[in-house]
Amino acid sequence: MIREGFNDLPSLVFPPGFSIRPFREGEESVWERIVQESFGHHESFDKEIRSESAYAPDRIFFLCFQEEAVGTAAAMYRPEWGQSLGYLHFLAVLPAYSGKGLGAQISLRALLKMREEGRVGAVLETADFRVAAIKTYLNLGFEPLLVHSDQRTRWRRIFSSLGTPELEMRFRDRLQGPICIMTRKR
Repeated sequence: MIREGFNDLPSLVFPPGFSIRPFREGEESVWERIVQESFGHHESFDKEIRSESAYAPDRIFFLCFQEEAVGTAAAMYRPEWGQSLGYLHFLAVLPAYSGKGLGAQISLRALLKMREEGRVGAVLETADFRVAAIKTYLNLGFEPLLVHSDQRTRWRRIFSSLGTPELEMRFRDRLQGPICIMTRKR
């Protein structure tokens, strides 16, 4: 998915007791716990985050309830996609806190960081079954980005499962447009 431009980003809004702060060295296991509980499988912080060429601790954010970290998102970039595009990476919110719009807030904080760094847009990757996350991304101004020929059909299924067939019309030009070649050198 892609978001072109950051001029229209909304303000951060938190329910009482919630805040966002940057990652601190030594909190790798906190990140891993959030991701594992959110995704249902273990991911290594060192492999998935620290190994990125754009890694910096102030690009990783924790959503906190009181003092406990309950969500995360990273404001990375991938040099192969150009310095101007940020990369929203590893959005995860603990299941006990999902469905409250908190994923949008932690993602928004990452997008604001990208804007602070001078990026002019952002990309992200997600799986078709992560329908709630896709809804969050669409609400944050992300649009489909076709990188495989089968995605036209897959996006139609996603819009149907969201109960928003009008999005197929809204993104008609993009869904009928060319496949974007974005190679990853990982």
